[in-house]
Amino acid sequence: MINYDNFIYQIKEGLIYTHNILKYKINLNIQLDSIGLKYDIEILNKLSFIIIIYNIEYFEKHNLYDSFFNIIINLYGYFPSYFIIKRKNGKENRFIFDELKFKENLINVTDSIIIRFEAKYDDGERKNDLIVPEKLYHLSPSTYYDKIMKNGIEPKSHNRITKYAPRIYLFYFIEDKDNLITRLENNDTLKYGKKRNYNLYEIDTTKMNIIVHSDPNFERGCYTYDNIHPEYIKLLK
Repeated sequence: MINYDNFIYQIKEGLIYTHNILKYKINLNIQLDSIGLKYDIEILNKLSFIIIIYNIEYFEKHNLYDSFFNIIINLYGYFPSYFIIKRKNGKENRFIFDELKFKENLINVTDSIIIRFEAKYDDGERKNDLIVPEKLYHLSPSTYYDKIMKNGIEPKSHNRITKYAPRIYLFYFIEDKDNLITRLENNDTLKYGKKRNYNLYEIDTTKMNIIVHSDPNFERGCYTYDNIHPEYIKLLK
C-alpha cells in the first residue's frame, strides 16, 4: 500500500501529474468510503477507470457533488468524460459529461450511475513517456486554415464521443488520415447535420520541446496540451 500521509503531502504541493490508478486505488477507496458512497471501481487501464454509484439519493441529500469530483479531479488528476444512467427496467442513457447535465439527470436515476474518468496526464510528471517522432499529423476543419497559419494550433475541447480537457490530437501515421476523416465526418453529420472539409497538417517536432501523452482512445495517436507554433506546421492536403 502506498503511504497515505506522503500521498496527501504530495497533492497539497499542487497537482502537476496524474496518479497511476493501478497504484493508488486503495487511497481512492479510503476517500470515497469516508464520504459514505456505495460504489464499485472498474479499472480499465492506468489511464482510465469507471466508478458505479449505487446510493444516488445519499449523493444528492448530502450534496456530495463537489466533494466527489474534487477528490478525483484535483487530488488524482482525472476528469469525467461521460456518464451512463441505468434504470431498473434495464434501459441506459449515455451522455458526454457536462456538470449541469449531470446534476439535472441525477433525479432520473432509478438504479445506478456510471461515470468514466480519464487521465489528464499520462501516469507521472508532466514529461514525455513516449518517443516523439520527427513528424506528427493533425486534422482540422479547412475553415480554420488562415487562423492556423497565423496563430498555430491551440488546445481545444471540441467534445465528441467523450469530454476531455483542452488538448491537440495528433497521429503518427499518415495512412490513418482517411479512416480518421471518416470518423470526424460521421461525428459532424450527427452534430451538425452535414459533413465538413478537413485539412491535413504535418507537424515538424525536431525543433520543438513538445510533450505528448498516450491517447487512451486511439493507440496510433497521441495528444498534447502545448501550443504548436505555425513555423512547425505544414499543410499537406
